[in-house]
Amino acid sequence: MRPGSPRSACLPYRRAGARATTVHLRPVLGADVTLAVKALCPANAGVAILPEYLVSDDVERGDLVRLLPDWRLPSGGVYSVFPPTAFRSEATRRFAELFATRLQARF
Repeated sequence: MRPGSPRSACLPYRRAGARATTVHLRPVLGADVTLAVKALCPANAGVAILPEYLVSDDVERGDLVRLLPDWRLPSGGVYSVFPPTAFRSEATRRFAELFATRLQARF
C-alpha cells in the first residue's frame, strides 16, 4: 500500500464473553513484508497486526506493547503450497516439515 492510499481495513475483534466488535481503520502507510511492518512499529510508524511467534520476544523485552490484550482477531493458518508436479525435491519436502515442526513448537 502506498502512503496516502484510501484503502481501509475492517478488523473483527472478539473478546471472551462479548460480541464481536469491528474496528475500522484508514491506514496511511502499509507494507506487504511482515519483517518490514515489524521494523516500522518501534520507529513510531503506527500499529500492526503481527504473528505472536514473531513479536513475543519484543513484547517480553518491552520493545513492543500489545494493544487490546483481551481482544482477539480470527485466527488464520500457515500453509505450504506446491505446484502440481510429479517431482518434489527432498529438500523442499524436508523444509516444509521442519517449518511446520518449528511453528507448532512455538504454540
